[in-house]
Amino acid sequence: MKSGFVNIIGYPNAGKSTLFNTFFPKKLAIATHKAQTTVNRIKGIINKSNDYQIILSDLPGYLDHPVNLFHEKLNILIKQAIEDADLTICLLDSTKPIPAQFETLYQLITPNNNCLVLINKLDLINLELKNAIENYFKTNFPDLKTYFISILKPEHPLKFLDIILPFIPEHPPYFPDNDDISDLPQKFFIAQLIRENIFLLLHQELPYECFVHIESFKETPKITSIKALIYVNKDSQKSILIGKAGSMIKKLSTQSRINIEAHLGTKVFLELFIKVKENWKKESTILDKIIY
Repeated sequence: MKSGFVNIIGYPNAGKSTLFNTFFPKKLAIATHKAQTTVNRIKGIINKSNDYQIILSDLPGYLDHPVNLFHEKLNILIKQAIEDADLTICLLDSTKPIPAQFETLYQLITPNNNCLVLINKLDLINLELKNAIENYFKTNFPDLKTYFISILKPEHPLKFLDIILPFIPEHPPYFPDNDDISDLPQKFFIAQLIRENIFLLLHQELPYECFVHIESFKETPKITSIKALIYVNKDSQKSILIGKAGSMIKKLSTQSRINIEAHLGTKVFLELFIKVKENWKKESTILDKIIY
């Protein structure tokens, strides 16, 4: 039996959450076209009875220059996760300068960590750039295993497992071999689905100024009732979230309810409330509640 921890690290918008989600039957990490939507360590459990158990973690995008306590805590979360990993996957964006991405990330990896490099968005670069990237790694990091990928191609997850398994040590499973695919509570994933729709429906910086807290979660045989609080920094942001005659909050509520029903497999009654909490990114007690 093999069992071990694997982390995916990279810069914002490299495709970490999209890669992570391909391993599981339902979406665990939100993935949008906007950077820095992941703000937690999201663990997914891949089981094959009596063969292997891989605990795969999607991590926030690393920030070279954190500008507030919120960003600093995200970077600390990444460093702590790397420390207990059997394998760290560096996911790089081939359309951006590779040395600047990789050399900073590589410094985060301790001598005890194994490292694997996946270079994403192969479909967006030409052969000349691909060859230049290959030469960079052969010259500077000849012992590292490096693979070019296009995450959106559906055949890749099985290939990834074949690449990952040699790094996983022999060990009893860390989690029971049941149908659970994560150790995080349902409240967490519901909050993430609401956050995802905030990112999809709203623009510019407003989604980054919101956090979602599930105030109550009550299940009955017929319906699940959920009360969620969306916190923002100021009154003007609250007005935008509500929208003209409540149009935006209605749209957000409807789309979130549809996604949550698909996730839970049950009917949902969802209530959304918006509260103003100024400078929440600077309050450690709040950040400790929303960063897992």
